[in-house]
Amino acid sequence: MPLTAVQCLGARAMLRMPQAELAEAVGIARKSLATFEAEGSAPRPTTLERIRDYLEGRGIEFLETEAGLGVLLRSGEEESR
Repeated sequence: MPLTAVQCLGARAMLRMPQAELAEAVGIARKSLATFEAEGSAPRPTTLERIRDYLEGRGIEFLETEAGLGVLLRSGEEESR
């Protein structure tokens, strides 16, 4: 399942992570991340994979169900930040 802009935005919100922090961690410009989250142009698949991997490493799980897409912060992860 490809990472969506809304999932990325939701994951950052759950982690209380500024755009600049995520952008720096995955090696992209903050403006590129902002454009993606505003549902502008999507980064390359490899960049989306780096974003997803980084957020998952911070305790995020991306969900896809019949009802739609979602984001989950594993229990205890927010406090360990």
